[in-house]
Amino acid sequence: MQSWGIACQGKELFTRHGEYSVNLIRHGILNEPLKEDITGDLMRRPPAFCPGCPHRAVFSLLKQMNYHVAGDIGCYTLGALPPFEVIDDVVCMGAGISTLHGMEKAKGVYQRLGCSNWGFNFYAHRNKRSDKYGVQ
Repeated sequence: MQSWGIACQGKELFTRHGEYSVNLIRHGILNEPLKEDITGDLMRRPPAFCPGCPHRAVFSLLKQMNYHVAGDIGCYTLGALPPFEVIDDVVCMGAGISTLHGMEKAKGVYQRLGCSNWGFNFYAHRNKRSDKYGVQ
């Protein structure tokens, strides 16, 4: 913005690290005091997939099929939690296929069919190299 000649401010109002909560933004812009505990009145609920998320149907089916599911880091990691409880392991970002490949090499340790789940961005960054060695 400044390179276009538009005067702007903001860096002096906020920290360069941490989370920008509503509480912190109100403090920075309106100079309101920071509230210490704002969670006391909030209704607590477990994390869940978005309504209509296609991962719901996939995880329901995988649970019925009793597959070994090598997970990945992303919102679909929620497949490890109730009601699905289908993801058996999560190693790191983009390791789903590689994990299954290693399990296939170890034969005898895992007798169930395997499946990995991952998002498109992880495919582009990591799994693209791994899937050519895919588990068969």
